[in-house]
Amino acid sequence: MLKYFLTNENREKNRDLFRELKIYKEKEFYHQGKYPVIHLSFKDIKETNWENCYNKVKYIIQNLFDTYE
Repeated sequence: MLKYFLTNENREKNRDLFRELKIYKEKEFYHQGKYPVIHLSFKDIKETNWENCYNKVKYIIQNLFDTYE
């Protein structure tokens, strides 16, 4: 649910998912889908030293930047 609340892709379609819920009637719901949010997970970073880990994180962030540029 958080993914659909926070993402600004398919905003109107996602709003419909909340139409019957209490949150839909709250004034804060105005913010739903207004701001881009990225998902960053470190679960696949299994490096054996700090330098490789750091480089992998930079690579992931660069790919996210390229995707949402």
